[in-house]
Amino acid sequence: MTRDQSFELAFSEQRERLNRKNAEYRAKVDTLSVQNSRFEEIGRALSALGAKTAITALSGNMIALGELQKKISDLSKERADILKNAGIKEVTFDCAACSDTGYINGKICECIKKRAKAIMIDALSQNLPLNNCRFDNFELKYYPETQENGVSVRKAMTEVFKLCREYALSFEPNASKSMLFLGNTGIGKTHLSLAIVTELLEKGFNVIYGSAYNLFSEMESEHFGEHTNKKYEAAISCDLLVIDDLGAARNTEWASERLLEIIDYRYNNLKPIIFTTNIKPVDLKEKISNRIFDRLTEMCDFVGVTAESQRSTRN
Repeated sequence: MTRDQSFELAFSEQRERLNRKNAEYRAKVDTLSVQNSRFEEIGRALSALGAKTAITALSGNMIALGELQKKISDLSKERADILKNAGIKEVTFDCAACSDTGYINGKICECIKKRAKAIMIDALSQNLPLNNCRFDNFELKYYPETQENGVSVRKAMTEVFKLCREYALSFEPNASKSMLFLGNTGIGKTHLSLAIVTELLEKGFNVIYGSAYNLFSEMESEHFGEHTNKKYEAAISCDLLVIDDLGAARNTEWASERLLEIIDYRYNNLKPIIFTTNIKPVDLKEKISNRIFDRLTEMCDFVGVTAESQRSTRN
């Protein structure tokens, strides 16, 4: 799900709801017209007066125009009374600010932005445990106070947690740094990266998240199968790109070239990327090529997450 797709879906949902409401209203009014001859007569009269009013306004006869407008007002009130007595209410809008058009003075309404944000979160939540991976449920107590290389494991993880939390709080699409999280499996890298993703999505930022293998497999399938590059274009243009498990699976030559292109584009355009990997730097360099690794060292802050897996402890 890209940001553009989420906005398209939000607008589509709103149009469908409004069309459904209008259709239901028209059906009730049509039924009333059949059942109430006076209501039908008023409808025909208002249509005729509307056309006559336009012609009279052009003629400049203000007295005649005033009389027509008085007739329209009286008939409209009578029509409204009949509708009220029949229990038929006018269509009510979900958003009073934009009358369900999605726009206010040519700008996208907040109701659409809010729904698009929810769609993005829902789409990611179908495949990722976003609700389980937030800052407020990251449990530092599971990390021992024992020393590792002279530093408390819990203290070290507390610093990493603070770094991620501050990153999300102060995130700016064209100013925030890129980061590479290194460390063993099961120590919290994915949880923290997803916590960043969740918070930024809730703030309305355009974030794309995926494992390196899945992201580039989908791009490759789309490129050669559908002859489009929407996923690639989304990856280079989003506010934040998060690539999980870098180097975990063998990529094709095509995927490696795309990864380098994405890194170069985002680096040159000051667009951040967050990477996570379970592989030590010396081995990662061999997995992803010297060129890509050298670029990572230029653009990323390397964040070492040093602890043993906490999964068994939590279970």
